[in-house]
Amino acid sequence: MPQSFAPGKTVTLPLEWKRQPSFVDALWRSAIVPGLGQYHAKKRKSGFFFMLAEFIVVVSLLGTHWEYNDAIEQYHNHNETYRKALSQHKIAETQDLVADSIDRIELLKDQRKTVLFSAVGIWAVNVVHAALIRPPEPSVASKPELMPTSTQRWKVTKNAGPGELQFSLTKQFNWK
Repeated sequence: MPQSFAPGKTVTLPLEWKRQPSFVDALWRSAIVPGLGQYHAKKRKSGFFFMLAEFIVVVSLLGTHWEYNDAIEQYHNHNETYRKALSQHKIAETQDLVADSIDRIELLKDQRKTVLFSAVGIWAVNVVHAALIRPPEPSVASKPELMPTSTQRWKVTKNAGPGELQFSLTKQFNWK
């Protein structure tokens, strides 16, 4: 039912509670999923950047982990071949393969550590960024054009049915 805004008339409007995004919301969302807090705070580009960067680093971490496990398996295979070798030529050949496997394992271990630190670094920068950003203020178009010139009163009514309790909150403006 539309209300008329005539001078001197008391108008009761329903109060709408719309929670504005806060930096705390952005912070905990970004702590769970990098970039989600930025999306929540309407910072879509930075949210996309953090999600993409973390995705790339996590995929790199998985790839490095699989390569590391493959290098461990190759080491065990070469080591087993070395232990079973009977000729001097085969022993020297497999000894070189074992040494190469150990070098590859060490290299992949360092790569895995670097990628893991990168993932943690991106996550930490993301959380700090989410804590520092401020959600946009409501636009002027969403604010009411008519403002009350007298005092504002809040009226709370309680409607109770059998086994339930319901509150209705309205705000009254006096227009002059």
